[in-house]
Amino acid sequence: MCLLNKNQVGIIVSDVEMAKITFMHLSDDLIDHICCEVEMEMNHGKSFEEAYEFIKQQTGIKVLQKIQDNTRYLIDKKYRIMKKTMKISGIVSLSLLGLATVFKIMHWPGAGPGLVFGFFIMCVFFFPSAVYVNYRDVKQKSKLLLHLSVLIGGIAFMIGVLFKVMHWPGASVLLMTGWTVLLLIFLPLLMFSQLKSARSGKEKKTYVIGIIALIVFELATAFKVMHWPGAGPLMILGSVMLFSVFLPMFSYMKYKDSGKITGQFIFLITTSMFFILFTFLLAINVSQNIFKVFVNENENALKTISYIENKFQKVFTEYKNLPDSVRVKSESQVLAIKTEADNLSEYINKIKIDLISATENVDEKKAKYYIQNTNSINSKDNYDYVTHIMLGNNKNGLAKSLKEKIENFKAKIIAATSENKNIAENLAKMLNTSDREYYGETHSWEELNFYHNYILSTIPILSALELKIRMIEAESINYVISNN
Repeated sequence: MCLLNKNQVGIIVSDVEMAKITFMHLSDDLIDHICCEVEMEMNHGKSFEEAYEFIKQQTGIKVLQKIQDNTRYLIDKKYRIMKKTMKISGIVSLSLLGLATVFKIMHWPGAGPGLVFGFFIMCVFFFPSAVYVNYRDVKQKSKLLLHLSVLIGGIAFMIGVLFKVMHWPGASVLLMTGWTVLLLIFLPLLMFSQLKSARSGKEKKTYVIGIIALIVFELATAFKVMHWPGAGPLMILGSVMLFSVFLPMFSYMKYKDSGKITGQFIFLITTSMFFILFTFLLAINVSQNIFKVFVNENENALKTISYIENKFQKVFTEYKNLPDSVRVKSESQVLAIKTEADNLSEYINKIKIDLISATENVDEKKAKYYIQNTNSINSKDNYDYVTHIMLGNNKNGLAKSLKEKIENFKAKIIAATSENKNIAENLAKMLNTSDREYYGETHSWEELNFYHNYILSTIPILSALELKIRMIEAESINYVISNN
């Protein structure tokens, strides 16, 4: 098999360069192709000169230039399409995510679909096109791993943020995959690449600060999401380094070099905005595990209430069947305690219905379903309606009247069981509505239980209150019956 020597390859390279084939990737491919064709002809018995002349007659300079023109048109057309896709999808996704974040904060309907569509456009259109355009602009095959790592790690991270905010399974796996790729592969490669291309010591220093700041910032976000200790100090350090040190240094350096705002600077600002947005979404997100605790608390309280009511109903039925001579001394007190407990329990249940109806914008029937199945509530982390309904504008909301009814219930129970100190002590502990000191400040019972409290955690509080009332009711009636 004939192989070309170094001089023969050099002749072909010179001719391709003379044909003004300046597109680097195409030039290399054409040289490889021509060399292979010449070697094939030489295998048929021709000399290098004869074989090369034969191939040149088939291709020719004009043919090579035509190939280059066609290739440039196709590649540039694809490049232009990708660049336009990057710009449009970037604006649309950032707008959707920004609006959806505001909707999420304000607990308005539509936040979920906005986040889903925003992340979908970003992951499917913006991020791949941005990586492709940047890779084309760099024109270095050696940076392929750098671009692949940011593509894979970035998409995994963004999808993980979406899954975390929407409370979908698999969020932790996606986030950890994204963080692992970005922290262990992309950022070290980026630092090596930037240091290699830096033209001065000051530029190297700027890049080192920026990469370290990104690593610290991402570690802080990971610690925050995974509930590991040290997230706060890391977040402060990373934020200061990234936005107060690196960003001004980088901006000044680029502006000094070019005298204008470059596309690289705009890309950096856009990327920083996305970082802030993602971190904010993760910060305001409530862990699914915490939601499960609230759901379990409510389910356990409702089951216990049902058990106590069923058991007490049997006792009360037996009591009603006793002779009149036995019931005459205690019946009025028993009925009074039961009526007070029923009225207060019904009032608490009505509050739960009102809160869920307002938060979920549903009717009473659907609200009752949500009371039994709190995991089905959509706006689990909404606290606006709870605060507004329970506290009101001037602290005259339902919490105030609920507190008054609880105090009235306690007074009636104490009057009916005045000789039993245990019941009085249990009342003071279980239905304590006094003000309390919290972090050095005095807060009312209403504020501690209902101010900025999620709907999903408020329902268990009310159910637990209802359970305590039923327990006190049962204890009080048993005492009245047994002592008369």
